[in-house]
Amino acid sequence: MFPNASPTELDNPTVLPTRILQKFQFACRIRHPRRSVPSLYRCTVPPLSSLTGWDEYLPSEAGYEELRRLFDYVRAQHLGIEEAEGPGICLVDADDLLDDPSGTLEKFCHLTNLEYNDDMLSWNTEEQQELARKSSQKWKGFHEDVLESSGVGGSGFCESRTLTGIPGRANS
Repeated sequence: MFPNASPTELDNPTVLPTRILQKFQFACRIRHPRRSVPSLYRCTVPPLSSLTGWDEYLPSEAGYEELRRLFDYVRAQHLGIEEAEGPGICLVDADDLLDDPSGTLEKFCHLTNLEYNDDMLSWNTEEQQELARKSSQKWKGFHEDVLESSGVGGSGFCESRTLTGIPGRANS
């Protein structure tokens, strides 16, 4: 096992001790697997595979099991933002963000104590585009659609879904 692990740390799925995780505010953008898996798979076949360097899709690399383990641990340890219903993780559904960009981001900012600004929804200046390109270099091919856009807008095909009983949900 780990040299400094205490019995309460044995369930910790991360490399960080809980005492450090307690300092984090957890916020996750979630996306239904019926949308994220095809998107990930698309990065493993031409033409995107030439950019990503991935030529095989392995379901185990999608990370759902690991993310669920982290989510469950954070909830069980009562880490995250405090709300009337108790501690939680601020979740933003990608479809909700596309369907109602300003409303969803404004609620996210409120839950995470950030100041909301409509400018957060666009990256249309050359300086912003360059920053986005530089930030995405490690994941070339995975963010091409975003890099070719200038902001968050309506998806036109995404259906909004609501998860209930999760404190900190940005559209709750």
